[in-house]
Amino acid sequence: MVWRWKMKVLLAFLLAILFAVTAAECRPLRIGTLPVGEGLPLWYAEDRGIFQREGVEVEVVPFQSAMERDLALQTGRIDGAIGDLVGTLIARRAGLNLKVVTVISRPKPQQALFSLVSAPGVGTRRVEDLEGRPVAISSNTVIEYVLDEILRRRVKGVRKVEIKKIPLRFQMVLTGEVVAAVLPEPLASLAITRGAGRLEDDRGLKGTEVVLVFREEVIRSRRGVVEALGRAWQEVVRLIEADPHGAQSVLFERARIPREVRESYFPPLCPVGLPSEEDLREVILWLHRKGIRVEDGYRDLVDPSFLRGQGR
Repeated sequence: MVWRWKMKVLLAFLLAILFAVTAAECRPLRIGTLPVGEGLPLWYAEDRGIFQREGVEVEVVPFQSAMERDLALQTGRIDGAIGDLVGTLIARRAGLNLKVVTVISRPKPQQALFSLVSAPGVGTRRVEDLEGRPVAISSNTVIEYVLDEILRRRVKGVRKVEIKKIPLRFQMVLTGEVVAAVLPEPLASLAITRGAGRLEDDRGLKGTEVVLVFREEVIRSRRGVVEALGRAWQEVVRLIEADPHGAQSVLFERARIPREVRESYFPPLCPVGLPSEEDLREVILWLHRKGIRVEDGYRDLVDPSFLRGQGR
């Protein structure tokens, strides 16, 4: 009798594990977005039902700030998010094991991702004119990385003014409270339409790409689902390229794209692919110069599941 009771307990335990695994596999992948252009593949796929056609359930979870998004990643409320290499390395150093599965966008000859802009009427026409002057940044982020890489070997130093909130940074450079600021597109282009000057941008820099990241435990436990998402993602990028007007309507509905720059702005999306080792090396060297030690190597940071989804 005792052995029968033990067998029943064991069977119940195994069934509970099976149901738990099945439930985890069936629930949607929850991906966090901010109201920026790089969310377009997720919004377009959601609007057109592309993920469902490819057999992948995805829930797009909107956030209004990077702080809210990062907290959701830390607490496991979302499985993945849109991010960048600097933020991913900083998060991993703090114990949040994120991995990059694909680049979403990177600077292209016709479109930067980030620009260093000067305030209207301050007489700053060259990067060298910033020596010792106040520049608005957000420290330990891709924003500060872009500034430092632009200034390196050209300017000994500027007075960095910590402004985390992008809209406030935008306003401060337009009102001349700082002489310059690093802004993401399309806000940089909007600032220029309102009198700011573009001193330089991230075209030609390594490591500024926008990426899609997942928590490492999600990739391990749901690798087949993540690979299927990679196949669907490639199809989404292809359809967006073939349907620019339809994609623009989705973009303007879901992202904060100012009317003044709607004709000229479109995120420089990329096919599925990983950042290069050189991209990562440049970001790690910058962190080391700041005194932030990073032990991660290339294989620690990236995961090839999206590439496997393409049969690569």
